[in-house]
Amino acid sequence: MTSKSGTTITVYDIQATGTQDGTISTNVWRVRYALHIKGLAYKVEWVEYPDIAATMKTIGAPPTGMRAGQPLYTCPAICDPTTGIILSDSLQIVQYLDTQYPATPALLPASSRALQKAFLETYLPTRIRAPIIHLVVQMSAEQLSPRSAEFFRRTRESDIGVAFEEIGRKEDERQALLGKVVQAFEEVEKWKGDELFVTGEQVSFVDVTIAAHLRRLQKSISEDEWETVWKAIEPRWGGFMGSFTKWEVIRRHFT
Repeated sequence: MTSKSGTTITVYDIQATGTQDGTISTNVWRVRYALHIKGLAYKVEWVEYPDIAATMKTIGAPPTGMRAGQPLYTCPAICDPTTGIILSDSLQIVQYLDTQYPATPALLPASSRALQKAFLETYLPTRIRAPIIHLVVQMSAEQLSPRSAEFFRRTRESDIGVAFEEIGRKEDERQALLGKVVQAFEEVEKWKGDELFVTGEQVSFVDVTIAAHLRRLQKSISEDEWETVWKAIEPRWGGFMGSFTKWEVIRRHFT
C-alpha cells in the first residue's frame, strides 16, 4: 500500500487464530479503519494476551487504565517512526493521526468532537458495548491461541464479575442481549436519520466505532444470531456497513 505520509506505522495487535483476517479486537479495528480511511500504511506486530503488559512497557506505551490496583496495558498501540510517538488507546491514537496528518480525512473534527466524545463516553459503553461483550466473550476465547485464551478467560471473568461459563450462555439471556443490540441501533437510527453516517455525509470516529462493534459481533456469534440482528437493522444500516467494505481489506495494507 502507498502511504500518504510516506511512512509505515507499526500497530500492535492481538492475533485471533480462528479468524481469516487475524484480529477480533474492536479497539484495534477502530485504529485499522482510521488508518485505512486516511490512507496511512502500517505493519502489524502480533502480541499474545499475556505478553501485552511486558511488550507495552518495553516499547514505552502508556497504560490505558487500572485493573486490580495495577496499571492496565492494552492493545492497540502504535509507533510512528516519523515522529517517534508511541501511543495506546484508540481514541488518543485517532486524535494524534488527525493532528499529525491533517491532509487526510479528519475523524474527530473540532466541529463534532465534543458531540462524538459524549456519545463514546455515555451511550456506547452501556447501550452498545455491554450487550455485545456478553454475547461475544465465549466465541472470542475460542478464536485465540490456548495461552491467550486462558488469560482472556481469567481477566474477563474478573472484569465482568461472573463465572466465564455463565457469561451469555443461556438461550433466553442471549435472545434478550440480541434484542438490546437491535434496540440500541434503532435508537441511533433516529439520530442518523437519512444520512449515510451518524455525523452526516463525512465518516467520523463514531461511525468507525459503530462499524467496529458490528463487525466484532458478526465475527463472534453464530450465523443464526447474526441473521436475527442484521435482519432487524439492515434496512437502515446496510448502506452504512457497505460503505466500510473498502476499508476492511487488512492484508493488502500490510507492508
